[in-house]
Amino acid sequence: MEFEPKNRSANVKRGSITLGLALAMLMFGAMAILFMTKVGSREFHTTSPIYASKAHYHAQSGVEYILRYAFDNPTYLDDNDIRNIQIENTTVSIRYTKNTDTLTSTALISGTPDTRSMIRITNFSSHVAQE
Repeated sequence: MEFEPKNRSANVKRGSITLGLALAMLMFGAMAILFMTKVGSREFHTTSPIYASKAHYHAQSGVEYILRYAFDNPTYLDDNDIRNIQIENTTVSIRYTKNTDTLTSTALISGTPDTRSMIRITNFSSHVAQE
């Protein structure tokens, strides 16, 4: 005659339910990790280059703006200058430093995590020379 506990069937049911829940949680966790690595990374990587390109083109627009302005106004090169231009959701800061003859155009896109681009032109006055 063997001794069996009274609540053995209840313990087996409780154990199998706990094991089933643990396996289901493990399966859903694995699926979430798979989903984030396959789908989520593509989403993040495709938007970042778009903002980087946009910032670069806006910084380039700042350079072209000042080139045209300096060509039309030759006295522009006589002093240091700082200008801010708003293009869509981008702030373009343009700085001319006379003693180093350097133009720096920096574009910062608001609402994105640190998306900026900077273009620096040395010997700027030679690019503006009038004919």
